Amino acid sequence: MTRLKYTIFNNLYFFILVIMITTDRLFHLSMPYFILGLILFVAVLIYQYRFFYPSHPNYNPKNYRVTKIGCAITAVGCLIILLLIFFLSGSIWLWPAFLITCLMRDYFSILK
Repeated sequence: MTRLKYTIFNNLYFFILVIMITTDRLFHLSMPYFILGLILFVAVLIYQYRFFYPSHPNYNPKNYRVTKIGCAITAVGCLIILLLIFFLSGSIWLWPAFLITCLMRDYFSILK
């Protein structure tokens, strides 16, 4: 369960960013929503790096090493993202594909 917690918490700020971008592209929401999302994004980043990681070193990304399967997943994910960019420019699936690639890479990371 620790791997899953590490994966989700490590990518929480990126998850917020992807939700913000995707919902904005789907529903064309107003500027206050986007500003609220950016404030939440910055708040999560500050909390993680200023308060959480120093007190919980097991979750710090500096203490993890990406395995060979994680590198392979990253390579395949980058290839899929490049295909999305070239063949489906403006695709809404670009950011979720990037998020899934990051989540899978972090899930297959191990402690140093």
